[in-house]
Amino acid sequence: MSAYHPNDQEIIRKTYLQRGPCQPTQHNFPQRRIGNLMRRFCSSWFNEFGNWLEYSIEKDAAFCLCCYLFRPDFGKQSGGDTFVTDGFTSWNKKAKLASHVGGPNYYVHNIAWKKCEDLMNQNQHIQVVISKQSEKTRDMYLR
Repeated sequence: MSAYHPNDQEIIRKTYLQRGPCQPTQHNFPQRRIGNLMRRFCSSWFNEFGNWLEYSIEKDAAFCLCCYLFRPDFGKQSGGDTFVTDGFTSWNKKAKLASHVGGPNYYVHNIAWKKCEDLMNQNQHIQVVISKQSEKTRDMYLR
């Protein structure tokens, strides 16, 4: 998101959120060897983590939509860049998906999720709040 001009980021974020996470449920997910077993992304994970989990066919990796949109700068907590830029590919470690959301002492995902909710709640938008104020108050604020 940081590559976009700051004046454009809100509308771009809103567009992403309106479209929802990319979840190609009918895709034939490729297998890769992890340890001695062949593993792949499981589309059933969309049912458990559907409000944020997305999958990139190009990268064969999973990502977090809300952390991508509101990329926190809190270091490598619970995956750090894994769910934002690198992509999650440890198909044998489904528990990492749950820990991304709320592992011990982890709140970064939840902050990003709250920012997504706030963006989509137009009643909280500053322009809406100002327009609801009286003309006198609005004039004082805009001076």
